[in-house]
Amino acid sequence: MSQLLDKDILKRNYEFITNEIDAQDLVGFLVQSEAISFSDRQRIVRKRSTVEMNKDLVDTILRSSSKNAVKYFLKSLEAKYKHVLDRLEQAGTIILILPSLLSGSRTHVTKPGTSGYFNQSSVVGSKRRRLDLLDSGKLHF
Repeated sequence: MSQLLDKDILKRNYEFITNEIDAQDLVGFLVQSEAISFSDRQRIVRKRSTVEMNKDLVDTILRSSSKNAVKYFLKSLEAKYKHVLDRLEQAGTIILILPSLLSGSRTHVTKPGTSGYFNQSSVVGSKRRRLDLLDSGKLHF
């Protein structure tokens, strides 16, 4: 996912994330990967409650100008918070419903600023973003 898309997904799932994680489990990895600074870590762990720590951590990630902050935050969820990561990945899924295609044919999908060709049976994307193509039409002979 792009950093802007990742940040948007974090914002839309803010309450869920901050209620499901424990920032203390994540800050060590995030400092090591330079997604947050050591002073960020110190500030976060001084909070009174787990939810306050979690909110400060997510806020720090969202404010970060680092290209890798969100990437490493998502990676930090893999071990102990897979259910959170799964929900965030589902939030990034795009589903396109295309007109009927003959087997092996192509269609051109255009959105302002982007375009691409997709095979009817293709599932394309990266680990964090999936594109599912559904054939909504019927063949008429």
